[in-house]
Parts: sequence; structure tokens; C-alpha cells
Amino acid sequence: MTHDVEAYLAPADVLICSKCMGIGHFRKQCTEAEETCKVCGTSCPDLRQHKCSTVIKCIHCDGDHHSNALKCPIVKSYRATLTKKLLSANRPPPPHSAWSNNNGNININNNTKYQHNWADYPQLPPPQKQNIPYSTASNEMINKIGELIGTMQKINDVLVITEKKNQEFEQFIIDSKSNDASLSKKLDQLNEKDKDYKKVHTQHDIKLSRHENVFTKLVLPMLDEIAKFMVNINLEKNLGVLNADFQVTINRMRAQLTNNSEVAKESEKMCELAADHFENFFREPDNIYRPHPYTDAPEIEWENYNEEIPPVTIEEILDVVHSRKNKKSCDAHGLSNFMFSSLPVHYWSLLLQIFNLSLSSTIVPKQWKDTRVLLLAKKESICDVTATRPISLLDVFLKVDEKLFLTRFNDLLKRRGILPDTQSGFRPGFRLQTCLLLFLEQVSSLMANSSPVATVFVDFKAAFDQLWFDGCIGKLKKMGILRAYLRWINT
Repeated sequence: MTHDVEAYLAPADVLICSKCMGIGHFRKQCTEAEETCKVCGTSCPDLRQHKCSTVIKCIHCDGDHHSNALKCPIVKSYRATLTKKLLSANRPPPPHSAWSNNNGNININNNTKYQHNWADYPQLPPPQKQNIPYSTASNEMINKIGELIGTMQKINDVLVITEKKNQEFEQFIIDSKSNDASLSKKLDQLNEKDKDYKKVHTQHDIKLSRHENVFTKLVLPMLDEIAKFMVNINLEKNLGVLNADFQVTINRMRAQLTNNSEVAKESEKMCELAADHFENFFREPDNIYRPHPYTDAPEIEWENYNEEIPPVTIEEILDVVHSRKNKKSCDAHGLSNFMFSSLPVHYWSLLLQIFNLSLSSTIVPKQWKDTRVLLLAKKESICDVTATRPISLLDVFLKVDEKLFLTRFNDLLKRRGILPDTQSGFRPGFRLQTCLLLFLEQVSSLMANSSPVATVFVDFKAAFDQLWFDGCIGKLKKMGILRAYLRWINT
């Protein structure tokens, strides 16, 4: 089978002069003196100074297209003629059988056709042997087929086991769904019982509170008044005690009536009760919603954020020491401010390095954090731990360190203008009386104009005792306090 193969020739490219818009030559080969506009077809000596009329007109066919457009009929005709010349020049001569026919005339379109002849493909001879002799290659092939069959049998066994496991797993899923439905039903029943229990518990609490109110507001005050009357009877005219034992007994009974609990007499038990109460009292608040803007917000880099705390001098330490009151109350280590007056001056020069190290490294010696706490009764001598007022006797050296830090912290607040002028408490140069008078003047001015005035006084219970330290540090950070100061306060 044969086929004619002809070379593929791409369409011919037509050369159009960019100067005169003529066909068949380049700009360098152009002999025209003037240039021709491809849009309007006007000839001019310098095309850059030509003002085109923007009326499109071809110089070849006077059509409404540019003079160098390939869709021009004249350009198309020239291109077709050029393509025919190229094809006739590059076509190879046909074979002799294709050039002439029986009449001897040239025939280009009469191509030879393929004719099949069976004689060109003779039949193969029959096999000389009927049986194929045994060979090692065929034996190896049989062994491989046997191994393949054995492997397929093993795969079949594995598939059977897998199918069995799959059925067991499906049964397990069905049982799990059934158990889940049963558990869900039991949980619903437990929820219903829990609701009933809460109702009963609420009713029981109401009854208990009712009886408790009767005892606390009626019975116990009555017994307390009787005890007070008996205490007054036990007093002489000169306020002397007639029976001291009775006085102690009646006071103990009054304390038991007031506290409704056992009176602790041992020192260890009193310390345990106070420790349990104040650990619970000073615990971190649990009603904070997270994320909180004070603690969970990204850190803000303020100007001079990495500025260090300025060091102290020996003169500044001596000024702080001499300005403190000579109190004789001792701290946890048995030291007091009164002892400072007996210390020589060079002793404080040794402590200067410790104070500077504390401010530069933002750490405080561990021993300085040991605090002696005294519980003072607010009213009665025998009272509940909630009716006491704790007083902390800080370490005397820590007080000096805190005073040195406070001086620098106040200077930072003043330099940055962080505190508003309305904050008059605990600030030098500001008086609470001035702020109060300003407030009263504003209220009076509004009332004189018959304007509605509403005043709200807010007092936070235990505001300083239950301060949220993490939130306080976060708020100071948002106000622009430097990192070193925040670390020292957090220490």
C-alpha cells in the first residue's frame, strides 16, 4: 500500500512597503520620493508633519480599510498568485506512469492504485512434528502457574477472613448504635430526675432559709440581748465586774451565738482557719471572660518600651531611710525602722548594689517577701475570721526598695502624662477637697439652671483586697508603662 506524500508549504507572506504602501518590496528598496499615509492614502514629503483626515481609504482598491491591510482584494490576489508560483516551483516531478496515459497525453491526477495479489503471500508449510517435546522452560512455567494458583488461593482465604471481620464489624456498629440509643434514653431519664431533684432541693433551701431567718433575725438577737442584759447586771456602779468567771462565760456564749460556730482557742487552729479564709478570699477571680483585652491582646510596642529603670544613689537611699518613721514594730525577721538609726552610713553603701540589682534585673530577694501578718478584731475580741482586719508587716528593706521604685514610677507617670487631672487621690500636688469642691460647684451650676442632675456614688467592696493582678498588669501595659516597670511590679 503506497500513498502520495507532499510537503506542506505555509501561506506566502506579502511584502508591503511602509513608505509608499506599494506591494512587493521593502522600505529600503522603495524608489518613491514621497511617503504615503496608510489611513487616508495621501502622499506627502514628511509623514511626521502630515495631518491625517482620519477618512480610511485604501490606495490599491479605494476600499474603507488601511492601505497595508491583508484583507484588501488586490493584496489577496497578489498573495494567491505568489503562492501558486511557489507551489509550482517546489512540487517534485510525478512518476512516469502518472505523467502519461494510454494515449500518450500527460495525466497528473490519475494516480496508481494498489492491487492485492495472493501469490505474494504463500501459505506456510504444515508442522513436521505432531508432539511438542518436553523442555525445562515449560516445566518452570508450569511451576510458576502453580505458585500463582497457590497465591491466589491464599488471597481468596484472606478475602474470606476479611469478609467475616467486616460482617462482625458491621454487627458491632449496629450494636453500638443500639447501645447509644439506650444510653441516650437513660441520660434523658437522668436529666428528668435531676430536674426533679433540683426542684426538691430548691424547695428545701427555701425552707432552710426561712427557718434560718427566724433564728438569725429573731431568736439569736433575742438571746444576744439577754446576754447583754446579764453582762450589764454583772457590772458594779464603778463599772467593775462582780463575777469575772461569769463575765468570761457569757462573752464566750455571746461569741458562739454571733458566730454560730465553735470558738478556736489553739493558735495553730486559729492560723489554719485564717489561712483557709484568706486563701479563698484572695484567690484569682473566676468570672473573667476570655479572651480578655487586658491579658489576651497582643503586646503593644510603645516608644522607649525597653527603657531600663534608673539606678539609685547612696544619697537617695539615706533620704528614704531618714524620712521613714522610727516605728518599733518588727517584721518577719525581727527588724524594725527604729534600728535603722543605729546603722552606720557605709552599711547602706553595701546595700546600694542590692537595690540597683533589684531595679535593673526586675527581681526581689526571696527573703524580703516573707511577711508577718497580724489579725485585728474589728469589734468584739471573740469574733469570726471574717470580722478581722489583717495587717501586713513588710520587710524593712523591701519597704525601702518599694519607696525607691515608687519615686521612679511616679516620675514615669508624670513624664508621660498618663494620669488624668481628675485623679486627685494619692498624688502629690492634688487634693481630694479641691476635686470635691469642683464637683459640688458643677452640680450647683447645673441646678441653678434648672437642669436635671443625677449623681451616682460607687463603692467597690474589697477593691484593693480582691484586685485582679493579671488584669492590672495588662491595663498598665495598655496605658504605656515600660516593660521593666511591669516586670518589677509583677515580681
